[in-house]
Amino acid sequence: MTVKIIRFFLWSCLIPLSFAFFSGCATSPNIPFAGRPCPATLEELDQRNPLLVKELGKLPEIQDGILESEKIALERISDLYDSNPKRFNQVFNEMYKIGIPEVRKYCSPLQALFWLAEDGVLESETDLINRYSLDILLIKAWDFSPAEIPDQQILEIINGIKDTDIKEQYIEDWKTLGSAKILKFLLIDIKRIKNVFSKDAIKKIKNLNTENPKWSDFETVKERLNAPELVDYYERKRFSYVYWWTIPGYNGKHSGDPYWVFKYNKGDCLYTTSFTVSCLKGGGYKAWEMRIRSYNPAFNYHAICVFYWDGKKYVMDNGKPLKAGIVSYEEYKKMHSTRF
Repeated sequence: MTVKIIRFFLWSCLIPLSFAFFSGCATSPNIPFAGRPCPATLEELDQRNPLLVKELGKLPEIQDGILESEKIALERISDLYDSNPKRFNQVFNEMYKIGIPEVRKYCSPLQALFWLAEDGVLESETDLINRYSLDILLIKAWDFSPAEIPDQQILEIINGIKDTDIKEQYIEDWKTLGSAKILKFLLIDIKRIKNVFSKDAIKKIKNLNTENPKWSDFETVKERLNAPELVDYYERKRFSYVYWWTIPGYNGKHSGDPYWVFKYNKGDCLYTTSFTVSCLKGGGYKAWEMRIRSYNPAFNYHAICVFYWDGKKYVMDNGKPLKAGIVSYEEYKKMHSTRF
């Protein structure tokens, strides 16, 4: 890597801000990777779009050094850039505006593009650039599916089924449908059908680690959800509404626990709002919980997240059965005037 590139990578080094795990305190940008080996691809790309190279260097996947698979991913991004530089620059500018560059650790939409490059699907996704939208990018790149379980482990569980007919049916279905779908059936049947699975099979199912590694760590996910659009998308896709009395240890009065919402992908209005506020504060936004009159007379209040975004006041309200998403504060207040 040339001295020029190293200097360029270091320009973005900012004084770190203190970060508390659950406090929602703002983060600070990653220092762009300036080590070796650095693909020649990046040096060439730096001559054409230095900001793109700088942001690529902030991605968590690059921070600990560039593996061969990551080098190939960077080359694929470079090839996509070369196919239509003008359009790619326009798309990257849109990506760059997601979040607060001076605060966020990295550009999350760019990471999503990097994931697609790693998976080798960019060649078939050229329209992703030509007709770019953030939602389409996230739909393609943010896969929340459970981690794949080896076939051998699934077969061991199936072989632990005591009923011969059910076992044979499972084996036939496994050959046709594959392990991922069969695992879903097993998880349902182990609760629904009594005395069919052996104790060993039940133990193996309970010990399975089906967490998607990209979405299993709370702090990592919070750093990725560094903009209102990203938080809203995640909550709409992941969270379901539950009544407050179904949350263990919750009396309906204390503040919600954002980690609990993250772990179980569900929450009431207060818990979901606590997650929203925590993520937005981490991204550098001024955000807080507000309690208004509930639309349900059986409840004392309804919690929403109020935040400032580009100098304007907004509400994010995903803590109810029908998520409202992001609405301007004035519009939300007008729609719900009797509840303020």
